[in-house]
Amino acid sequence: VEEAGATAIYSVVLQSQPVAQVAIDIMADSAVTTSQNRLLFDSLNWQMVQTVTVTAIDDRIFEGIQESIIRHTVQSTDPNYDNTTVADVVATVRDDDKAGLTVRPSELNVSEEPNLLSSTAAYSIALKSLPTADVIVQPVSGDQLHTEPAALTFTSVNWNIPQNVVVTAIDDAVAEGESTAFIAHEIVTQDPHYADAATPDVAVHIADNDMPGVIISQQEITVTESADIRSATESYSVSLASQPMDLVTVTIAAASAFTVNPSVLYFDSMDWKVPQLVSVSVKDDDVVSDRQVGKLLHTVSSNDARYADLSPVELTVDVIDNDVLGLSYTITPPLTLTEGGAPLAYQLSLESRPTADVTVTAVISNGRLTLTPATFVFTPADWNTPQAGTIGAMDDQQGNEGTQFDQIHFTMASADPHYNGLQQDLDVVILDSAGARTVYLPVIRKLR
Repeated sequence: VEEAGATAIYSVVLQSQPVAQVAIDIMADSAVTTSQNRLLFDSLNWQMVQTVTVTAIDDRIFEGIQESIIRHTVQSTDPNYDNTTVADVVATVRDDDKAGLTVRPSELNVSEEPNLLSSTAAYSIALKSLPTADVIVQPVSGDQLHTEPAALTFTSVNWNIPQNVVVTAIDDAVAEGESTAFIAHEIVTQDPHYADAATPDVAVHIADNDMPGVIISQQEITVTESADIRSATESYSVSLASQPMDLVTVTIAAASAFTVNPSVLYFDSMDWKVPQLVSVSVKDDDVVSDRQVGKLLHTVSSNDARYADLSPVELTVDVIDNDVLGLSYTITPPLTLTEGGAPLAYQLSLESRPTADVTVTAVISNGRLTLTPATFVFTPADWNTPQAGTIGAMDDQQGNEGTQFDQIHFTMASADPHYNGLQQDLDVVILDSAGARTVYLPVIRKLR
């Protein structure tokens, strides 16, 4: 027979005609029931077969296949039948119950983002059959999930009442993308069938809120050129956007004009969010230039696949030029110059390196001065090498004229657009033969 299933029939008949009524009592154990508890035979129906239907009791307890014994006792005033031994009937009972857990649903979706409703989800657990002892179910969720409560207890009273388990994704700061974790279940019980029962897992699909990336503290930095790169530096910091699974190396590449220290940064799972300081300086190139913009390229390498696939990250560097246009003189005012006296020796050079040869021509306003030479040529190689010249005041033989004024115009021509057309004027005061000469600070202007 089967619980909640097939029944079985057996028959009983007397072997001889009794002289009195014969009563056969049927006694079944707790596993089955019989359609009749007593059969009556007499001298008229003793040859008629009487049937007994056997039905298994669905007790909701998992017992596997078991045998049920149906016993018979005989009572009669016929001495030949009274207390006659009747063979037992053995019924094989097939159980329809199973020891196990009913888990619904078998899949969940959660997010690591703590502020979203989707950060938690729930499923329920109940037993499939009545246990013979308390059953404790413990969810085992690993390090990506948190489950509450830690254990569920099922008894013979509440075994089929679903109990909820709340699942929360742990925000672990690791960029994993969408991943799937599994919740297993352990059973603690004295019921041998449940102690050995298989338990289903719950699949939990986790939406990650972390992204791999390189975080640079500034979008742009400004650095001033300096002959001493230690005296003009700018700093920024670098960190990672998520915890890596392996060592991450960030290599910083820059043009040769830049000095970057350090040029290689290392991050691991412990210090990934600690900003590392990078200093940047630009060596003075001595060349006057318009606004210069450079790029620092941050390239990532790692055995962590998500970081290995990152594109390089750029940082813009705005360079401030410290170079100026113009001429540099060795003349130190005040100077005494007498008409007709000895010429004054001086030296001339450029203030900054040109990108092409620069021809400097000295032009006198009033013709009272003598200049030797009248033309100087500076190249990108010797721009700061002083070239010698002389300035003299001619005696005009006009007697005592008092203080006279003159001006030297140094005009520049070059394929360098910054120097081409530049004019620097030198104002000169000439005293008579008894006076002195004073040279004022130069005035620079661009010829139009």
